Parts: sequence; structure tokens; C-alpha cells
Amino acid sequence: MAECSCRITTHGERQLEVNAIYPLDPADPRTAYRVDLYLFFPYQLGVTEKTYGVSRFLADLRTYTRHTPPAIPLARLVDPACEASPLTRIAAKLKSMDLAGRLDDRAVLYEIQSFANIFHVQARDTWRLLRSQLRHGTPADAIAGPLKALFDEMAEALDRFRALFPSLIAPGVPESLRQAYHLADEAVSLNAEKTGCRCYQLTREYPGLEPLRAFILQRITAESAHRARMGYATVVSPSDEVKNETVVYRTGMVKKWAESCMYMNRKPARLLDNLAQILLGMAAGAAMLFAVVATIIATRWFAINSLPWVMIIVVSYIFKDRIKEILRAALLRRLPRLVADQVEDLIDPRIHRRVGRSRARVHFTREDRLPSGLRAIRDIEGNAFHNILPPEDVIHFQKDITLDSPRLYAVHTRLDSITEILRLRVDSWLAGMDDPTSALYCVEHGEPQEVQARRVYHVNMIVGFTRPGAQGARYFRHRLVLNRQGIVRIEQLETSTSAASAHRP
Repeated sequence: MAECSCRITTHGERQLEVNAIYPLDPADPRTAYRVDLYLFFPYQLGVTEKTYGVSRFLADLRTYTRHTPPAIPLARLVDPACEASPLTRIAAKLKSMDLAGRLDDRAVLYEIQSFANIFHVQARDTWRLLRSQLRHGTPADAIAGPLKALFDEMAEALDRFRALFPSLIAPGVPESLRQAYHLADEAVSLNAEKTGCRCYQLTREYPGLEPLRAFILQRITAESAHRARMGYATVVSPSDEVKNETVVYRTGMVKKWAESCMYMNRKPARLLDNLAQILLGMAAGAAMLFAVVATIIATRWFAINSLPWVMIIVVSYIFKDRIKEILRAALLRRLPRLVADQVEDLIDPRIHRRVGRSRARVHFTREDRLPSGLRAIRDIEGNAFHNILPPEDVIHFQKDITLDSPRLYAVHTRLDSITEILRLRVDSWLAGMDDPTSALYCVEHGEPQEVQARRVYHVNMIVGFTRPGAQGARYFRHRLVLNRQGIVRIEQLETSTSAASAHRP
């Protein structure tokens, strides 16, 4: 389970985002994983099944399943010998069109979007790595070389991509591909500019990187000028608020367009519909059985067409309809629990065919009812007050994902992992919180002073990965710090690989 990873961030002040990545096994025709999310609520928040409930939790939750962008470094992305590079594949497909007179435009569109996604991830992750090295004490002069190399590689990737445009101006190329090219060009230009601004900030924070400041500024300015020259509507104007609103909107739309090739579509599985029809038939059959038995009894005891016989038949049919409706309502209410709270088919965006299925369940419990191994992970830092406070209320969200690996690899040869995204709104948790600040007192310079401090609440989180047949599970610990206004911060705690006994099946 070492390949699994988990990152938890905020998505606004009142929304939590969990990014869980798990690998695919190309040799396994059926890749299956289980993702468990445990939320530990302090008793004073009152987040229980009675006050919150399964349906409300699912309404606050949004889940997405997508392909993880291939990990192709920028240096390999521009290498013509790299067969996995979208740039290489686009050039090859355009060249084959010149020879054969036809073009697989859907495949070219997919590669154009893939280039934008890979460029974004590699630029962002390289910046994060360099920043992390600087924060952990790596000398700035040791980072200067890799930092300059990042901009050189980004510039080469942009030049190679932009050099493809003349090949797109041909009668056999549909206009939709030229539009896709411009959208991708705008997306990578925005990412290059954003990465440049982030790196420029590093040259201000860390002495020794100043010589790169003018070089990075020149690259940032070049990308802004490129978008202006191309007529893209994503050039920021410091004095035009209305125009900047358009920039924000279009930037988001361009990003969503590029990522749309990775997100699997979801639709309710037909399994629930089939089971519903069976259960409804059973309800109708049980009601009809009651009516038939009542008719037989009436016929045995009373003469046919007599008043008592008619009364029994009428009453039996009244009860038959009521029995059918009551059974229908009861069975349909219990139906999700027989399978899951949410069952969905996963549809690949490129081939529009089902490539997997997900089943999600929500369970409310208390901390003292969890397996001992999981409780140990929850209290791994040894909170002195933990054992004397009332047990925490726990929401356990469990999701099983099953994927058809051969079908995925048939069309996504670079694919090696899947990303599961959980976005959860926290508004419902804040109602029971006190005021966001509290007054404290101390003596400063010989005088009593009042100090305003934030009043916060801790919601501990455990994210677990399990693969069927594996001996253990990988757990990731985080602490969500909240106040009445929303999320204050997220703290990453110690992770753990624990035995399967810690996991509730």
C-alpha cells in the first residue's frame, strides 16, 4: 500500500477536499480498493445520526473519480523520442493525417487536453518541491540551478506545443481541434505565469536567489504578452474590476475544460432499479395473496354474492391496496441499505463506456464502539484529556471502487493510478459552536491586558486505504481546526500502516 497517498486541503472556508490516489494494477483484470473516511466530532457539536443523518451527509458530500495525470517530467515531455509524451503523439497523428487523408480527431483532442494537464501538474509539483527544499534548509545557491531549469523546460514545452499550430491549419483538421488548441495554449500560458509568480516570490523570501529575479520577471511578462497578442480574455488589468471578473471566470472554465478528459462520468447503477422492481413485485404479490386468502375464507363461510361475502371482499381489497403501499414504502426505504447508500456506474469520458462501479455507505457510531486498532490510531499522539471526556461521535464514510483495468488500459496506455476526490461542506457542523473569539487576560508592561483569542474545535480525521486480500491498511491522520466562521487550518499528523483488525469491514 506504499503507493497510496492522501492530501487534504480546504476548498474555500467551508469546504473540505480529500484527494486520495491509489495505483492501478495492469495485470489484474479487476482492480478494487476501499477508501474509508472517519470523522471524529467532539460531543458538544452534537453531530449525530439523529441531528445530522445519512441523507444530509450525502447532500453535503460531492465525490469525483478521475485519472491521475501521468508523471512525465517536463524534460521528457519535450523529448521527441518519448512515445508517452502528448506532444509526440499529436505530431505523429497530424503527420499520419497528411499521408492517409484522415485524422482521429477525438484522440488528438484527448492528447491536447492531456498536455495541458501534465504541464500544469509538473510545473506545480516542481515549484512545491523547490519551495519545500528551501523551507527545510537547502541553500539557495543549490536551488538556483533547478529553478532556472524549470523555466527553461517550461519555455521549451510551450515552444514545442505552439509549433504544432501550423499543422492544425489544414483542410482536413476540424475547427473544434483548432479551438481546443487555443484553449490549451491559454491554459498552459496561465499555468506558466502562475508558476513564475510563485517562484518570483521565492526570490524575495530567500537571499541568494536574487540574480534570477529579472530572468523570472521576463518570463512572466512574456506569457502575459502572448495571451494579449493571441486575443485571449485572461489578461489581468489592475484597474478594471469588471474585466478581472471575466478573467477569474474564464480561468476556471479553461481549467475545467482541460481536466474534463480525466473525470469519469457517474450515473446511478441499474442494479438499484432492478432490485426495486423485484421488491415492488414482491409487495404487490404479498398484497394479492392477502386478497386471495380473504376471498377463499369468505367463499367458505358465506354464500357467494351475499351481503357478508360482499363486505369481506370489499374490505379485503381495501386492505390489499394499503398493504401494497405500506410494503412498497418500507422496502424502498430499506433498499439502499441492502446494497449501499449510493451505487454508481463509472463512465470513462473518452470511450463513454462503463469501466467500473462505486458503492458508498455512511455509518454513524461512537468512538468507544470502534475496533481497538482504529482507536489507537485516533489517539496516537496521546491526548491527556481524551479518556476523561465523553466519547466522540463518529461518521464513517466507506467507498468501494471496482475498476475494469484492461478496458481502461486499452485506451489510456499511460494511466497508472486513479484519484478519488471527496468534497465535503462543513456548514452543518458549525451550528453548535460558540463565538469565534474568546477574551484572555495577562499582565503586560505592569498592566492587565485583554487579548482576543480564537475559540476553535478539533475534528480529527482518518483516511484509510484497503485492497481486498491485503493484510493491512494504510491510514492517514489529519486534524481539522474549525471555528464558527469555518475552517481555520488543517494539520497533518502521523500516518500509520496498521493491521486489518483496525478496519471495520
